[in-house]
Amino acid sequence: MAKLWIIVDNQLPPPETHYDLAIWPTHQEPTEAELRSWAGWAETPLLAGSVHTGVWGYTRDLKEWPSSDLSLGQGRVWRFDGRYLAWLDSIALRVPETARALALAGVDLLIAENPKTPPTPYQDPLWRSVQANQIFGLTVAPEPFWYLPCDSDPNEEGWSQPTRVSGGYAISYDFQDLAQARRLFPIHQGLRAPLYRQERWWGS
Repeated sequence: MAKLWIIVDNQLPPPETHYDLAIWPTHQEPTEAELRSWAGWAETPLLAGSVHTGVWGYTRDLKEWPSSDLSLGQGRVWRFDGRYLAWLDSIALRVPETARALALAGVDLLIAENPKTPPTPYQDPLWRSVQANQIFGLTVAPEPFWYLPCDSDPNEEGWSQPTRVSGGYAISYDFQDLAQARRLFPIHQGLRAPLYRQERWWGS
């Protein structure tokens, strides 16, 4: 079981060391002074930024994670704890092949920014992408929502709102839930992954 911290404050909050990954939607790159002033930084890696200004990743020694070979236009793909995470604009998910191509390439978590909160989670392109590809999804702005396959949700709705905590929101997840959902419904079986890699569904 892993735990995400979605930071919503304008500045890095006081240290919290019991999270596996911190995500901070912000429109400017954190300064080295800001990062080093957070005493718990040695324990919690961070993804920070916006698809429109850039997404930066920092490991325990404040080095950017190497992104994968996948091209997402303004979006970025990161490898963390043996898994691939993609951060992109939700508008890109209006083309179903975007999420399908990423899922076939090994992405297990889509992090998306919405221009505004949809009237219901079911109207969010990210929710539909999650259900169609048996992956996890996280909307980070303007209001965080967590999406998961309906087969992994006790309420069978495929979404939940993260818990409000100091400095933002928290969500716990287990990638084994994805493995179980994919065994029940192997929706990618028979698809030819190389064909998806030949196209840039998300733009240049």
